[in-house]
This record gives sequence, structure tokens and C-alpha cells, in this order.
Amino acid sequence: MTPPPPPPHPTRSGMTTQLAPCSPVLTCPVLRPPPPVPPADDDDRDYMICRNMKISLGKLNGMQEEDREEILEEEVWIPVNAEAYIKRKSEEAHEAMKNSTRYKWEKRWMKKNRA
Repeated sequence: MTPPPPPPHPTRSGMTTQLAPCSPVLTCPVLRPPPPVPPADDDDRDYMICRNMKISLGKLNGMQEEDREEILEEEVWIPVNAEAYIKRKSEEAHEAMKNSTRYKWEKRWMKKNRA
């Protein structure tokens, strides 16, 4: 019969740390980041959204209702979701710009007047 595994090591806050599996290169365990904590209220959620998207609270409050609902649906207060949302939005903006006649006109003008 094998002995039970040792108890996890508590941290200062009383929570346990999660250890990542070691690779052959590493000789010591690497701590995983803690799981995302859901925001306590709307103010905390808005603060976390602004921090992750690198915008001001005024800009967040000034957004159209559809954009704000989309942000809330995608849970942008979680950093990983925020990165994916920002990347997707920038790709959409780039595609819209490439299809605009103004952008095409500017590209032709720059090519013609390169001197």
C-alpha cells in the first residue's frame, strides 16, 4: 500500500499553488498563473476591461450599446479573451480599410507620386 500524497503547500493567503508539469530542461517546478477571478461587481468588471483593452473608462462608457454588449458577451475582462478580441477587431478594421475606395485611391496616389 502506498502512502497518501503530501498535502499541498499553502501560500501566504492560504490558497494552494498549482504546479506545472516539469520538462526535462527544468530542474524546479514552475508555478502556473492563478485562474481568472470573476469580477465582484460592475465597477470591477469595467476596470478590468479598460485595463486589458488599454482604454480609458470614459471611452468604454462612450461606446455604442452594441459594441459594449459584444465586449460583455466575450468576457473581455479575462486577459486571454481580451487579446483575442483586440486581434479580431484589428483584423476586421484592416479588412474594411483594404476594401474602401479611399484607401485604394491613396495607395494609387502614393505609387504614382513616389519620385
